[in-house]
Amino acid sequence: MNPDEVGTKQRRKKATRACSHCQKAHLTCDDSRPCQRCIKRGLESTCADGARKRAKYLQDDEYGTLATLGLESSVPFNANIASRKRFTADIICSLDAVGTTSHIQH
Repeated sequence: MNPDEVGTKQRRKKATRACSHCQKAHLTCDDSRPCQRCIKRGLESTCADGARKRAKYLQDDEYGTLATLGLESSVPFNANIASRKRFTADIICSLDAVGTTSHIQH
């Protein structure tokens, strides 16, 4: 054994995207399809890339008002907290003006 190799572990290559089974189990997957874990468990026929979740900042709020007002991308994700609060307050004021926030408690 080479002295340079002593104490170094070989790292497992991270998969580009986990299959749905590995994703659900929160386990390491590999890039081959079917992956080794699915082969080992007899799930070869259903081994497919898992679905990606949509980023939280791109999702609608609880009532779907951001999408209906066309405001889902008006405030940048990397904006500071003060500007995001200001933006939210402005939305609430504009919703109050048209009477759509009667179900929201202030």
